Amino acid sequence: MRLVELGNPEIQAALCDVDAAAGRRRQAGLLPNPVLLANIEEAPASSDRLGEGKFTAGVGYPFPIGGRIGAAGHAAEKERQAWEASARMTRRETLTEARQALYACFYARQLAGLEEEVRALTAEFAETVRKRRAERTVLELEEMKTTVELAAREDAVRTAQKEVVSADLRVRGLVGDAGFESTRVAVHPLENYALRPLAEYESLATANHPSLAAADRLVEAAEAQIDLAKRSAVPDVTIVALYGESPVDAEEPGEDLVELGIEVPLPIFDRNQGRTAEAEALRRKAALQRHAAEVTLLNRVREAYRDVELRLARVQAYRDTVLPNAQKAVEQSMSLYKEGKVLNLEVLDAQRVLAGARRQFLEAQRDAASGVVELESLIGEGR
Repeated sequence: MRLVELGNPEIQAALCDVDAAAGRRRQAGLLPNPVLLANIEEAPASSDRLGEGKFTAGVGYPFPIGGRIGAAGHAAEKERQAWEASARMTRRETLTEARQALYACFYARQLAGLEEEVRALTAEFAETVRKRRAERTVLELEEMKTTVELAAREDAVRTAQKEVVSADLRVRGLVGDAGFESTRVAVHPLENYALRPLAEYESLATANHPSLAAADRLVEAAEAQIDLAKRSAVPDVTIVALYGESPVDAEEPGEDLVELGIEVPLPIFDRNQGRTAEAEALRRKAALQRHAAEVTLLNRVREAYRDVELRLARVQAYRDTVLPNAQKAVEQSMSLYKEGKVLNLEVLDAQRVLAGARRQFLEAQRDAASGVVELESLIGEGR
């Protein structure tokens, strides 16, 4: 899974969003820059008399008051935390997909091998039918049926091989490496998974799933935006300090000048009412989205739980009942064949039934493994 974390483009893109939010957090905490001021006043228009004007130069500095800088930094930090939680959610979902894809690869190869076995059995069965048809001991209809079935088995082998390729390509896409071989990763078949009570899964999901953490951070970020909007209603106070020289005339030289000033905008009309109202609406929206995220998560847990419950029951039914009975049928037909009581057609047919049961058992295991991975991902655990 480490390869997925390092190479998957969606995970890396989510981490870039976190880095971008960290940059905005750094920017939000910076103080404003001072302003360089230079004035020429009362200067004659004639270029040879510009020296008779009043010259002043200095700086102006806007002092942020009302805690706007701190509030902006706090809001940006909450936004960064929200992106960080979102990145964790992307990571969780992507790793879940990767685990499911690896199981799909594993079982696709198992099924492809089994389909080849079934094709071989069907071919053997078809050859026996053709011989019996030549001896006129079976009807032509039986030969036609086996020919059709053999063609179907050939198609099933090609389809299974295509599924192997598709599953492998999906793994490569999730890893972010077109040359990655899924066989490099060991996959262990699902064995005897024990379901816990549903309430335990629901409790663990609400406590651990990053979607709720991300929703909580968004609510906090929206609340921080309300505080920032209210503090931004207090305008910055600009203090100006100038030094210069008074106009020069023919009788008196210029005198040194010091000028101090202050600019205080009056928040009479614009008190940031619109942005405050917007921030409050976005906060309500974030709270509603958080509630929706919790409902969605619990629904996903319940649906995944029921799916796993049914899929595990199907696996158990094939393991405990279907496969043993199919194996017993093969053994009995072989015994009867040795005693000369049945034809080898019955033996081959029993073997084909066993192969079909094995195929369905593998499919049941594959589906159960995928469901278990999904369920464990929702509660913060991983196989």
